[in-house]
Amino acid sequence: MTLLQQRLDAVGREIAATEAILAEYGPTVPRLFLVEVEYDRAMLEAEAAWMRSLVAELETGTLPGLDDWRRFHETGQAPAEIIKLAEDAIG
Repeated sequence: MTLLQQRLDAVGREIAATEAILAEYGPTVPRLFLVEVEYDRAMLEAEAAWMRSLVAELETGTLPGLDDWRRFHETGQAPAEIIKLAEDAIG
């Protein structure tokens, strides 16, 4: 969870940097030349929203499969459904 929060913080700084660019150059540079910065900001905002949602699911314990993942890390035993998926993928 710490790494996700660190990434979310870094993305927040990147969003702020793109907003600063747009605020500085937006009034004088034609938008045509800033659309890539707008795109970058939109992608960063989407990534941040997704990460906030994932962190919330992890914090509340509502992420599907989380209990299986915890059990696997405690016991080393994968859930039967996952083993079957792996076996089916191998053929």
